Amino acid sequence: LALLLTTFFAFFLSSRITGPLRNMKHAALELSKGNFETTIPHVQNDEIGELAQAFNKMGVQLKDYVELIKQEKEQLSSVVTSMTDAVLTFNHEFEIVVTNPPAEKLLQKWQFTDEASEGELPPQIVHMLDHVITFAEEVEDELEIGRQFYAISISPLYSENSIRGAVAVMRDMTEQHQLDKLRSDFIANVSHELRTRISMLQGYSEAILDGVTQNDEERYEMVQIIHDESKRMNRLVNDLLDLARMESGHMSLYKEPFDVVDF
Repeated sequence: LALLLTTFFAFFLSSRITGPLRNMKHAALELSKGNFETTIPHVQNDEIGELAQAFNKMGVQLKDYVELIKQEKEQLSSVVTSMTDAVLTFNHEFEIVVTNPPAEKLLQKWQFTDEASEGELPPQIVHMLDHVITFAEEVEDELEIGRQFYAISISPLYSENSIRGAVAVMRDMTEQHQLDKLRSDFIANVSHELRTRISMLQGYSEAILDGVTQNDEERYEMVQIIHDESKRMNRLVNDLLDLARMESGHMSLYKEPFDVVDF
């Protein structure tokens, strides 16, 4: 009788407790592999059945959370990839973790300069990273690297209360610098041209007022020079006004066909 009772109790444990727990173990291993479709049949109404129901709900919630994280990651990756600025993230050891296509091109460009050797960053950027990670402060600066100018902004990345790295956003400002230089050179050239014309006008007019001219022919020659220089100044001023209208978008171009040979 004891043997029969023991056999019956062992069968009861195997079918009602050990078997479902073994199924849960197998399902948990499948979840750890990323198979979130795994479910456990729950035909019992006891604690084991409730545990199976809770396990199935957990699998559905895990699938939803993983899908949401995947979508957010893809969205963030699309935003970073579509940015025209170079974006790099670093860990606390200054190692590059994430880059976008402009950043990869920038790193390749730096390999052909004397600023950095292969696999290394320019020392100016390393110094900025060290300051950001050490003092937890955002740093912005404009650096010249390999005869190119870059506006660089580096901010710390936090993991709870500790700094786990930094993110750097870099923009190539070389073209802007060239435009600024062209603008300054243009202003200097225009100022020189105007000052030259004004000096000539002032000089010849003073000569006439002081009576330097000996006869009407010399006086007419000086007046003619004053007239020509004033016309040149007028043309120069008109060119400046045209440039201002072009820059503001208020100049309209009227197009018409013409004969190239006659032109």
